[in-house]
Amino acid sequence: MADTRQQPPRFTHDEAAEIVREATSRMLERRYDLPSTGSRQLTREDLLALARELGVSEDAVEQVLADRAKKLKRQSRRRGALIGLAAHGMSYGIVMSGLSIVDMMSGPGWWVQWPAVGWGMGLAFHVMGLVLGALKRAGTE
Repeated sequence: MADTRQQPPRFTHDEAAEIVREATSRMLERRYDLPSTGSRQLTREDLLALARELGVSEDAVEQVLADRAKKLKRQSRRRGALIGLAAHGMSYGIVMSGLSIVDMMSGPGWWVQWPAVGWGMGLAFHVMGLVLGALKRAGTE
């Protein structure tokens, strides 16, 4: 006779993590009377107490917190590098526009190409440094 019992459901690692995340979120909303927007922030001690309740070691929580801090620092550094490149490019464009106007008004001879080429090489090296750094990071992450 064939076994007709229903097999218990099975979950992938990602599904299990999502279920636990959702259950934890609902528990926090009830316990701390939080709206789903999460306007109240938990302290580090609240987080550690919650981890203890869930059977997660403090070391594991500390490691995740350290990893998050590193990730935020990397993102901040990358954002700063991109802002620096944007400022460099805008400065180049503004100054070269001004020098081109001065060159046109100053009479015969054309000299604006020399600062444009010199500074343009510096800007190209700036772009190259950012792109090569991003490619290197992409290979290690």
